Amino acid sequence: MSHQIISKELIVARLVSDTTRLNLQSLLEQGKSIVYYKESLSDNYDLLLRLRNVWDFLDKRRKEEDKVEKDIIATRKAAYDEIMNPIAKLLEAADPQIFALNTEIILEEREIGEAIKKQISNKSAVSNFINDTIRIITAAPDNKELVRIQKAIGSEKSHKNKYGEYASILESVCDELLQLINGRKKLISENDKLQEQLNKAISENDEPAKVQINELMEIGKRELQENADSISDKAIQKISELPIIGYDVVSKAVKPRIHRWSWRVDDIELLYKKSPELVVKEPNTKAINAFMKEKSEAQELDEYKDNNFNGLVLYRKPFYVSVKPQKDAQ
Repeated sequence: MSHQIISKELIVARLVSDTTRLNLQSLLEQGKSIVYYKESLSDNYDLLLRLRNVWDFLDKRRKEEDKVEKDIIATRKAAYDEIMNPIAKLLEAADPQIFALNTEIILEEREIGEAIKKQISNKSAVSNFINDTIRIITAAPDNKELVRIQKAIGSEKSHKNKYGEYASILESVCDELLQLINGRKKLISENDKLQEQLNKAISENDEPAKVQINELMEIGKRELQENADSISDKAIQKISELPIIGYDVVSKAVKPRIHRWSWRVDDIELLYKKSPELVVKEPNTKAINAFMKEKSEAQELDEYKDNNFNGLVLYRKPFYVSVKPQKDAQ
């Protein structure tokens, strides 16, 4: 489809005959030389109105010429709309559905994510409790400390909600830890006896007995540590075998191209009270015009002074024929 090439210079040339006929250049020169005094106001006003008439003539002609092109544009738009509107209608109907479902999916996945974090936290808490308890058991110096540890294990064993799905593992491990404590108690008792024998061997300077007793004490310590390590390894194995629910869930949500901060106001009165700088209060033009009409028709307004109604001022305003061109709204 071919298009006629139109330049600004060509259009200006076409208008020369009309601007000459209307004496535009002379009127412009006179208008530029106007000095605004009271005495010359009427004459100047008439000159400006003549210029305004020229502007109106040119504006009317431009609009008539534009109408031809607007008709072409409108026809072209109607043809495109016939094809495009069904697409737009479908997309507009789909958009809120996509948004609603996507929001629902994101909220569900957020809940899954929080559950996963909770499971990981529980898993870590069980591991830390087991390792810390084994460490203090194997380092306990006497039966008094072991009794304290026993009570602590019993208390922790009762806090099932704290460990979620790992509570059953904790419970079984606690039973094994209590057995470990019994082993530690036995070792301490045996070590006490061996220590007495060692002291006797030292006093008697019995080197073979000293070596043998030290070896027996080391064997006891080693057996206890091996037992503790075994308990720890089994517990960690059980914990690792328990799957984290939802960890392998593939997101079905539509990923946003970009995130931007947005806003809404849920309580305009509260916002105005706490942060008035964030609220703009505007007069209700429609209601004020109705109020002014009511007062005017009831002849309750003074034409020669301001009529004040709780901060609203009604007054008579003079209007003249403006020389300013009325341009189309952009």
